[in-house]
Amino acid sequence: AEILGGFHAGKDGPGTRYAIVTLDGSVLLVDDLSHRKPVDSIMWNLQVDHQLMCLSKLDITGDGLEEVVCCSWDGQTYIISQDKQAVRFQFEDSVATFTAGRFTLAPGNTQPVLVYVTFNNQILIYHDLCLGKDLTLSSLIHYPPMLKEAAESLKKLGCEPGNLKHLQQVYSYCLYGMPCTNTDQDE
Repeated sequence: AEILGGFHAGKDGPGTRYAIVTLDGSVLLVDDLSHRKPVDSIMWNLQVDHQLMCLSKLDITGDGLEEVVCCSWDGQTYIISQDKQAVRFQFEDSVATFTAGRFTLAPGNTQPVLVYVTFNNQILIYHDLCLGKDLTLSSLIHYPPMLKEAAESLKKLGCEPGNLKHLQQVYSYCLYGMPCTNTDQDE
């Protein structure tokens, strides 16, 4: 297990939150406030199907709160906000060690970076990370490029392009083959 503390909760003063990762794939964020019972201190627990070995914290989204950043031996990398919004991607090689931090690319240009060290004696630094403050994407119906593309398809089907209920029904039909029945005619 690896434990990393000092995550700030958006308040002044020292951070009381800490993250834990384990080889069995558990990622936890805990808020260590003294007036809580230990079991009530766990903010969230995320179980993944990879052996997690390296843990970092870094404000990648620019919202002032550090995200939990962790990596597995096989390169699976997780970036998880303090409100449990997560992004996962696969690094292309096996990882000997990993860290996340800030790197100065030029005077006055410090950026968040992900640093991977592989078993092939390579150090790879990824900068120019493109995660915005809105790390809250919860489904395809909220993804802007999909909304634009779906609007054209909905028009062809005779549905309202701005109606998210219609969009959900079309996605459900396309993904699962369920008939597109509309019980809410007034939407």
